[in-house]
Amino acid sequence: LKTYVQLPGAIAFTVVYSKMSNMMSQEQVFYTVLGGFLAFFAAFALVIYPNVGLLHPHVTADALAALLPASFTGPIAIFRNWSFALFYMMAELWGSVVVSVLFWGLANRIMTNTEAKRYYPLFGLGANVALIFSGQYVRFVSELRKGAADLGSEAAWGLSLKWLLGAVVASGGCIAACMRHIQNNVMTDPNCVDLKSLKKAKTKTKMGLGESFKYLASSPYIRNLAMLVIGYGMSIN
Repeated sequence: LKTYVQLPGAIAFTVVYSKMSNMMSQEQVFYTVLGGFLAFFAAFALVIYPNVGLLHPHVTADALAALLPASFTGPIAIFRNWSFALFYMMAELWGSVVVSVLFWGLANRIMTNTEAKRYYPLFGLGANVALIFSGQYVRFVSELRKGAADLGSEAAWGLSLKWLLGAVVASGGCIAACMRHIQNNVMTDPNCVDLKSLKKAKTKTKMGLGESFKYLASSPYIRNLAMLVIGYGMSIN
């Protein structure tokens, strides 16, 4: 899945995000990306998962398995269970995109270096504290699934999936509300943000994807950061 699904999905998102950044404002990009993820998770819980029997092309996959060599077993399995593969890709991208791209992009845009030194460690601490509450919620949902075992394993999983993805969608709504508050009340307050520096930051230089890579490669600081991120991704996988 990481080779055939996640890697192409990450590359495709990078291309789309680059295009969006050149065509839309930063606030519009934030809401569009966040809304796309939340819409998919809601659709998966309410529409896709309850109808996997109709949506998965088992007959076509069986025909391909009979025609193609055994080396195609992996891609055929992904094609057979395309909705689960797509959910895996979106779930993996959710953490990378929402946390790494959207959240830290916003934080870097509105905070000075002095504020970053003071508050960034607290952000990391808050993220780890949140794991405690999410773990308790997952435990609660697991108990619900056990209580619904008499409905059948598939129905019980569907119920737990709705509770879990419902929490994700609700959390996404809170993220959007916080973003709206920041845009309307914080970034317009001269006591919180230097409006002159903010106007300079809003001036965007439009670059294509190739030009963006060349610009990143020309900066030793950013290039080294990219190598750190790549090394981290390889080590955890």
